[in-house]
Amino acid sequence: MNTSGNKYAVNPDRRDNAKPMAGESSSTGTLREVFTARPLDYILDSEDCASWSLDLKLGNGQFIKSDKNSKTPEIAILERGIYSDLKVKAIVSNGGQITTTKSVFLSRTAQRYTNFKLDTLEIAGAQMVGVLGPSLDSLGPIEGQVIGLQISSDASYGGPDQVGVATNTVPEPGTMIALGAGLAALARRRRKTA
Repeated sequence: MNTSGNKYAVNPDRRDNAKPMAGESSSTGTLREVFTARPLDYILDSEDCASWSLDLKLGNGQFIKSDKNSKTPEIAILERGIYSDLKVKAIVSNGGQITTTKSVFLSRTAQRYTNFKLDTLEIAGAQMVGVLGPSLDSLGPIEGQVIGLQISSDASYGGPDQVGVATNTVPEPGTMIALGAGLAALARRRRKTA
């Protein structure tokens, strides 16, 4: 990946003062670098007239769990500019078979401003960052575990710039045990200092 131009339908970009991605100069950067950066220094900049699709899979043993309430989102998709549409599908694993759900259209008019702006190398000036929050229930009945999302854009969608994707991922049991032990240690420490 390289931030030096619009070579593909979706290109990496970074905040003006962010340090370069590890693989930026050699064009060997990864989607993982873009979507795991803290703070949100890197984005995927989509071109206005391009169609594309990205499969974003969670780590091994992680999945997104539905709360069975269509009014609450399990997914948050951040988009720079608040002027683009998207489609999203769930990537589902069921008994070793990988499928996708029906796609749901997410309109730019449904985006909400996140109260922060982002200025990257490609643009001259900060732009607002919006959020779309679809519920897994909107993707239809799901048989199996949601192990990722397929996010796509059509040439008429306005070139969405992906800043980040957040979910309510459920970690594997070993992670929950470690988290529980850490919380117990924190509680003991608070009791000692109180």
